[in-house]
Parts: sequence; structure tokens; C-alpha cells
Amino acid sequence: MPKPAASNFPVLWLNATERERVELAIITPKATVIIQRDARAQALVGLINELLEKAQLDLAAVNTIAVSNRPGSLTGTRIGVTVANTLGWLQKLPLIELDADSLAAAARYLRRGQIATKPVAAVQDEVVY
Repeated sequence: MPKPAASNFPVLWLNATERERVELAIITPKATVIIQRDARAQALVGLINELLEKAQLDLAAVNTIAVSNRPGSLTGTRIGVTVANTLGWLQKLPLIELDADSLAAAARYLRRGQIATKPVAAVQDEVVY
């Protein structure tokens, strides 16, 4: 599988699938800036701002948004997907889902080009994993 183009990076990765923990990262081909907090998914927007400051980036510098879709908290997953969808829509960025159980796996998938490129959408009567 071909590696993703350099223009896909940096990637903003969101994981809110755990009930009391959120993980966010800015992933580039060579480095990853991480924030992990014992917090609920409702804190995502504030944590995204904190992450961007830590990475010394502006949201406009992000080229792709990735969201974890692994099994976990239904509410957390729905909030994570909604935040990712909204940011992608507002910034006109591609949104990818990652079936990754950790940040390390997500970064590895992205750098190797092993990514799911289908859009993520939560629709009424659809189960989101």
C-alpha cells in the first residue's frame, strides 16, 4: 500500500472511545505530539486547542482529521466522531477513521499508508463503533 502523501500531514487524531479518558495527537511523518487526559469526551474542544498550542500549530495547518472508531463508550465515540466531522466540514478537510487500539498503532497506520479513507458519519439508527 502506498504511503500517504506528505500533504496529508499533519493529522489531528482524536480518540474518545473510553468513558473517562481522551487521547489526541498531532501526527507528522516524523513526530507525534500527544495529549492524554482523564476526562470525558465533552472536553475535546478545549483539549484540541491545548494540543495545537503544544504543537505550535494553528488549526489551519492541519491537513487531515482522523478519529478512532474502535469499540468503547457509545456516547464518547459519538461525540468524538461529531467533533471530527464538524472540524472536517468547517475546515474542508478529509476525515478518516482508524480502527486502532492505541496512538502508536494509529501513527504507524498513517505513516505506512494503512488507512481507511471512507468518510465517517453517524446516521440515525446506525450503530457507531
